[in-house]
Amino acid sequence: MNKKSLLGYYLLAVLFLFPLFFFPFFRDPFVLGKNLFLLVSVLLGLVIWVFTLWREPKVKIRASYLDAFLFLFSLYLAGHLFFLKSGNRYEALLAQPAVGSFWILTILFFLLGQAFSFKKSNFLVKVLGCSAALIALINAALFVLPESRFPLNFWGVTIGGPLWSPLGSVLESVWLLIPVLAFLIAALVRQVNKKGGLTDWFSFVLSVVLLVGLAAGIYQVIQLSIPWLDWRTSWSVAAEGFKRQPLFGIGPGNFAEAFTLYKPALFNLSQWWNILFVRSSGVYLDWWTQLGLIGLGLLAWLLLSLSKKVKSRGLPLKLSWWILLLLPFFVPGGLIYWFMLFFWANLIVERKEVVLPSPEFERFLLFVVSGLSGLIILVSGYLGFRAFTGEYLFFRFVRGVAAGSAVDQDYYRAVQYNQGAAVFRLYRSQIDIAALSNMLNQAAQNQQELTEEQRQNLSAIAQEAIEEAKAAVALKPRSVVGWENLAGTYRSLINLAEGSDQWTISAYLQAIALDPANPRLRVELGGVYYGFENYEAAARQFEIAVNLKGDYANGWYNWAWALKQQDKLQVATEALQQAIFLVEADTPDHQQASELLIEWKKELGEAQAAIPTQAPQELIPPQPLPSPQVEEPIELPQEAAPDLEITPEPEITPEPEG
Repeated sequence: MNKKSLLGYYLLAVLFLFPLFFFPFFRDPFVLGKNLFLLVSVLLGLVIWVFTLWREPKVKIRASYLDAFLFLFSLYLAGHLFFLKSGNRYEALLAQPAVGSFWILTILFFLLGQAFSFKKSNFLVKVLGCSAALIALINAALFVLPESRFPLNFWGVTIGGPLWSPLGSVLESVWLLIPVLAFLIAALVRQVNKKGGLTDWFSFVLSVVLLVGLAAGIYQVIQLSIPWLDWRTSWSVAAEGFKRQPLFGIGPGNFAEAFTLYKPALFNLSQWWNILFVRSSGVYLDWWTQLGLIGLGLLAWLLLSLSKKVKSRGLPLKLSWWILLLLPFFVPGGLIYWFMLFFWANLIVERKEVVLPSPEFERFLLFVVSGLSGLIILVSGYLGFRAFTGEYLFFRFVRGVAAGSAVDQDYYRAVQYNQGAAVFRLYRSQIDIAALSNMLNQAAQNQQELTEEQRQNLSAIAQEAIEEAKAAVALKPRSVVGWENLAGTYRSLINLAEGSDQWTISAYLQAIALDPANPRLRVELGGVYYGFENYEAAARQFEIAVNLKGDYANGWYNWAWALKQQDKLQVATEALQQAIFLVEADTPDHQQASELLIEWKKELGEAQAAIPTQAPQELIPPQPLPSPQVEEPIELPQEAAPDLEITPEPEITPEPEG
């Protein structure tokens, strides 16, 4: 690096700050915050680069085959956006480490190549190592300090906790700490072998700090047992997606939708059966699921090409690179993985200066490069400003709701800036339903009849809640979260608005069609039928739930009640006994269910039997429909109905164990 290279010094600061940066005024301070940092850094880096080109007497551009490949790869990823719904497109561009992150990192890769040669790998890794050391110290501090001290609160911003990290979580630090540590240790070993002693004490201290922080982080990950999608389920999701969309996959940023649709019924036996996973158990399976064979093939070519190049490099670079290749088989990766991949690729690839034929062509190229850079800066800056401003306004609205000082204008401006953000609409619909319930409960407590003005207000809030929930579904129609939220919205309006009963069932059936192996959705739909006193339909849903998950205590408990209402007391008693078997002893749920079982057995004339126990679960009986009711239901427009006919129930055949 030239000592006078402004771009070089600037990029060193970017490399150091990126792992540490997070923006606590977003709903996701880490992925959104780091994407914001990368976008601003890269655009400013382009400005600096173009400025230095104009100041130099000769235009110097250094490039390699990989710059062209990554540019074409970015265009390929961009092609997927045309086939995504608006909400999925927004997620892929901004809120997940997908297309938008890949574009930004491609530009960063190019800029690093203009400022540094591959011969500067030791220096660049040490700069990144300083940042990694701070991450490691944070890991160690959170491990040593008592949990009672965390989380810390600064101006409404939560910082700290057992698994907290500026990277997003302690698990993400694996991607940063392990490759950097491997590089530094290999460099130290080589130095000792060559010189017969240790002279680079700075690298030694960095290595010790990284090792301590890594050990503390891994211990916390294991000890606290963070949610982790098992490899078998990840493979099943990828394989099922391949059968249906083999070449192009389900689309970037859409793993959660593939997971709900294709996960096997055996997943319900796992510890994390009720969690919606947004990433696979490994990077490669995740990439295959989202981008199909073509995307996996392009990634494989990139990695194999770099692996061939790294053979001629030193041991530190080879060791850290092979670790970076092997980890994705076992560890889920996000933005930090892709950053490390691009950073290490820059260390491996040797660039050559582009030879220009004449001074006239140099000047022409300078204008072209300046124009393209200016276009990228203007378009990306404008779109980025709108997107991140919307995210900040939404965060301010959410924080205002929690503090009781929300400003509706913040929400409407956030939606105006980010029309593709489905999560905004989901949250607003839930806020509206909560406000509606509070109004009804207050009127019931005061034993007051609703005035015409109150009825109009209720109708307006109910319509807005439905419109927002439907907007979320329209933005991401394959998201079970949106359909479940819409079903819950309609369910909250039963006994208040005409038509809500059938709309609730319709939305739940659509959610089940998108997540057919989910027993919880079956219990929720069964609860709706139970509230309508359609005990036969309710019992069918509860039975499917326990077939999908045989150790689902709440499914057995609800099924017992539905059978009891049909006067099938013998079967109901057996189902209740199974529910009690799955509930932890010495809990209120266990005691209440045990007393109930004694009553039912007395009705059958049977003797009281010993009641075994197994695992801790919670029993929740079928829930009544929302109350209070209104004497005259409010009328909603026909547009409030869901945009579909009732979906036939998918038939589920649970997979055999083993």
